[in-house]
Amino acid sequence: MATVLAMTAADRAVKIFFLTHPAAGGVVVAGQLQLRLATNPDLAFSLPFPLALTLALSGAAVVLFVWWLVATIYRRALVPTLALECIVAGAASNLTDRLRWGHVVDYIDVPWFTVFNLADVLITAGVALLVLREVVCWGRRRRSDNVKLET
Repeated sequence: MATVLAMTAADRAVKIFFLTHPAAGGVVVAGQLQLRLATNPDLAFSLPFPLALTLALSGAAVVLFVWWLVATIYRRALVPTLALECIVAGAASNLTDRLRWGHVVDYIDVPWFTVFNLADVLITAGVALLVLREVVCWGRRRRSDNVKLET
């Protein structure tokens, strides 16, 4: 859980920095990547969604992920644990934004894509790790099943 707290704190610190220093935006980091303050009252990719429903779904997702995280940690599975910690940290930070300010604070601007934040990166990375792990496990099970059929 220390990892979750550290990742959430890092995202919260950057968000608070941009909220208290809105003029700090527009910094070009690498090529087209810019850091600037943006707010998103809607769902992912600025899709409009009622706030109450967004909060209810986000809260339910966090509770389910925490439950799954505890069960995964109990089994001591490293990759799923790390993945779920990333998802919980990102979801907790974005949910905190919605509860505190009524919108999510974004600050990483990729002009040809969208504006997002570290919490979004954590959620995406966590989901990608879970999907990748499942693909690898599926491949192993499939190879194992083929070996059993051949013998």
